[in-house]
Amino acid sequence: MGENTLVYEFPKNSLEKVRIQLVNLRGKNYLDVRVWVIENQAEPGTEKATKKGICISLELLPELIKALSMAQDLAGGFNEPQT
Repeated sequence: MGENTLVYEFPKNSLEKVRIQLVNLRGKNYLDVRVWVIENQAEPGTEKATKKGICISLELLPELIKALSMAQDLAGGFNEPQT
């Protein structure tokens, strides 16, 4: 992996998106999950990375997946309508 590789992205709101990338920094590979701001919605490609996010070694990816899976299981109860 020499260049940054976009894995997935989704809108956070009308002005921001979350972008997941595989990146190479100083010869080491990482997973970067970052909020990007859309600076000008009328012009494609006017997006800028923010400091909001995490960048972890790919060695920790299984731990992150485990944690997200646990969060998804626990979040099920938060989505139920309150009576």
